[in-house]
Amino acid sequence: MKITKNTSVYSTRDLKAIICRVHRYLMTLEKRKAPHWKGLEIHVRGRSRKYVTGRAFLDGCGYVDSWDVIFTIPNSELPVRWFASLVYHELMHTYGYLHKQFTDISSKELTKLYPENYILQAAPPKKKKATSPLWQKRYKAAQASEKRWMTKHKRAETALKKIRKKVRYYEAAYT
Repeated sequence: MKITKNTSVYSTRDLKAIICRVHRYLMTLEKRKAPHWKGLEIHVRGRSRKYVTGRAFLDGCGYVDSWDVIFTIPNSELPVRWFASLVYHELMHTYGYLHKQFTDISSKELTKLYPENYILQAAPPKKKKATSPLWQKRYKAAQASEKRWMTKHKRAETALKKIRKKVRYYEAAYT
């Protein structure tokens, strides 16, 4: 299982831990791993809406946009129980079950997995690298360009000297 794209505010590591924990729970119920678990590609999207939603292909065989399961979660506070129940539901689809063939996870089972008020915290913002102002970059590029053209100019002057020397030789010898 791999989270191929995560556009939410939560760290991929935390989301992966929740998904794996729910999968381990499902393995105890199903007595087998989810089909295609090793190659399962998951996309997590963050949205401003306050609800969670998901989409999974039966038997984990996705054919759109190179993902098999997609989760859409709020970028504000996310109760882990919501996300865990969503993961449970979508992983049941990867096992090959339709909606009529399974029930959602009960609150007792969810309490075993996660405490009642456990809320996933947003990942700390990534530190931006110190960048120099744009004018400095352009100034350095202009200096490098000037140096290149000066080299070409010197090379051209040297070539012209040699050609003028030949022209003088032929003018003196044959005219």
